[in-house]
Amino acid sequence: MFLSGRNVKAFAFSALALSLAALAPEAFAAPPAQWSSRGPGGGGAMYSPSFNPANPDEIYVACDMGPEFHSGDGGKSWVTVDFRQLQSNPNCAVRFTRDPNILWALDFSSLGGDTRPRPARSTDGGKTWKVVSDSAWPTDRRGCVLCADYDSPDRAVVSAEYRELWVTLDGGRSFEKKLNAADPKTGLHLAGAFFDGDTICLGLGDGLYVSKDGGRSFDKSPAGGIPPGNFITSFAGAKSGGKVRLWCVTHKNGWAGITGGDHGGFTGIYLLDAGQDAWTRKVNGLATGVEPFFVALARNDIDTAYVAGANTAAGAPSVYRTTDGGESWNDVFLTARNGNIITAWAAARGDFGWSFPEYALGFTVAPLDKNRLLVTDLGCAHLSDDGGKTWREVYTTLPSPRSPGAVVKRAAYTGNGMEMTDAWHILWFDANNLFACATDIKGFRSADGGRSWSFDYTGHNHNTMYYAVADPATRIGYAATSSVHDLFQSTRLTDNRLDSGKGSVLFTADNGANWKVLHDFRKPVTWLALDPTKPNRMYASVVHSQEGGIYATDDLDQGARTIWARLPQPPRTEGHPFNIQALNDGTVVCTFSGRRVGSNFTPSSGVFASADGGRTWEDRADPRMRFWTKDLVVDPGDPAQNTWYAGVFLAWGKSGGGGQAGLYRTRNRGKSWALIADSSLSPGGVLNVESCACDPSHPGEFYFTTEYDGLFYTPDINAEKPAFEPVKSYPFKHPLRIQFNPYAKNEMWVTSFGNGIRVGDTGR
Repeated sequence: MFLSGRNVKAFAFSALALSLAALAPEAFAAPPAQWSSRGPGGGGAMYSPSFNPANPDEIYVACDMGPEFHSGDGGKSWVTVDFRQLQSNPNCAVRFTRDPNILWALDFSSLGGDTRPRPARSTDGGKTWKVVSDSAWPTDRRGCVLCADYDSPDRAVVSAEYRELWVTLDGGRSFEKKLNAADPKTGLHLAGAFFDGDTICLGLGDGLYVSKDGGRSFDKSPAGGIPPGNFITSFAGAKSGGKVRLWCVTHKNGWAGITGGDHGGFTGIYLLDAGQDAWTRKVNGLATGVEPFFVALARNDIDTAYVAGANTAAGAPSVYRTTDGGESWNDVFLTARNGNIITAWAAARGDFGWSFPEYALGFTVAPLDKNRLLVTDLGCAHLSDDGGKTWREVYTTLPSPRSPGAVVKRAAYTGNGMEMTDAWHILWFDANNLFACATDIKGFRSADGGRSWSFDYTGHNHNTMYYAVADPATRIGYAATSSVHDLFQSTRLTDNRLDSGKGSVLFTADNGANWKVLHDFRKPVTWLALDPTKPNRMYASVVHSQEGGIYATDDLDQGARTIWARLPQPPRTEGHPFNIQALNDGTVVCTFSGRRVGSNFTPSSGVFASADGGRTWEDRADPRMRFWTKDLVVDPGDPAQNTWYAGVFLAWGKSGGGGQAGLYRTRNRGKSWALIADSSLSPGGVLNVESCACDPSHPGEFYFTTEYDGLFYTPDINAEKPAFEPVKSYPFKHPLRIQFNPYAKNEMWVTSFGNGIRVGDTGR
């Protein structure tokens, strides 16, 4: 048998695992083979839903955080498409064809930080995906929107770089550029396409373009009726009784890449029948404050159409329907008192009001069923099977049946797999009571060991909770909170993004049911640590370019009357503290994370240690860590606590050249470091490591998380050069932290940046 270099490595790793299992079966486990999604469902922006025309129970939904969600049962349950196959973004709409095996999409895989999306195709019904070859698609072009011809599976149109239109007629083996943006300032926005044999109608921002020769050439239609300065944001068409009708929604002063969040410039809904020389404006029945963005309809019914967007008067998403060719429109998404909607946690008088989902970010109609609709927004998804007469939520599992109009608050939800929030950390108060730290939905609580989750708590009002810890003696829990989300990710590194943030340390004496302010720092707080040598001492990481740093209190028992003082600043640092670990001998070790000025990183990051409670600090960072260090983890298997691990990201810009991404280990408290996992493990050539963990039940087994490349594992972390392999069962690109359930240590919990929480079993 011939083995490639990569297969040799995998074979050797498998052989090592088998030999270790044979020698010491009681000590050896393996990465989880399956993962279950946990959380209350929803929580993040969802875009580009699509139904399979031949089976409308099959649905895809995209997310701006990377996961592409797939359902085969009409939205009752969802799975995340493996990120190695397909990664999503707002415009990653999966396009079906009459050949059930052939699907199209844009793949937003961010290998090595290169986020240029490219056309991708599946030839096995979505099981696997492959981007088109470099020789077919120009490697310097970002795909923006892709539309495929259902009846001609080899034909697709793609907008690129927000300024060009490309066409393939041979299934992606080659692409040809057909159009450039008519106005470089607004760019080329592909608002939608309608295919009718060799006639292809494209709605571009500046008007209607038509091909009569199957996509070989396009001409701009002379049809008038849309006033100058109007921009087509959404476009769709249908054909019935031999008649073709086109629809569009327009906005004032649009631009390529406009999304549903820009609904405020709405100017009209327009209709054009084939053969007519002018569009007709059709807005009768729209209430004041209703601002559509999307138009959609089944391809076999020209009279029934829908528009979705925002109802600004209600502060909620909106969907309107016409059944008479636009002569009148009627509201069919009745958010007032949840009129015709079976809701979950986002609802009128719910845990979160309709102002949380706020407006539509995606909308579609099943291509062959005018009654099957799906609207997505800033945190939820709702589906109708009856043309909008009634709706049901499809982003979580309800604890019991509900009727439209029901008002429910503080119920416990069991997620159905559609999790797209940032989950940062989990605190176990005991075997049953857990609190998960999250972004946007702030946090969620479980009273049954993590099977179901609720928002049944008070007192936590900031956007994000980053970290929580409980005092083992008093059982009081403490949490670090912030108004700024995504701290120390690539978009939250500059002072102007962070210095205006707010944040507090909270505490709870009842397992997270009620939180109170321990201390309001009025600045983001990212981490907390209890000093095991001083019962009333706590450390906090407070973020601010001038006033940030490590703070401490010595009167924790005083509750809200605690007094905090900023400790002297570690050398080189500039106010971006992250992790703090207080060791058993009183040593304090912390990380400071990345800081950017413009596009350049400052050398203010790294690992710092203090042997005197933070009065003085030593710089314990390897030079390669000085630009963007992430988590530091102390090896629980080292009783002397000399062994530490640190994750490092690659910095860019002129000052980032000294940094090197990967996983670092020290066995002497940071006096020297070894890079034990580097970018050779990443297909994209950049191994940005977030965090790591040792398996407490299986000594030597170790995992680490990455920004682009998912989850990694080794059975022998104590080796000088551990052999790491990706955990192929874990489907999401950006896990954040790994925790093992202290009450069921074979349960491995992984939080993530955009896919909620997943749990796997490391047992045999």
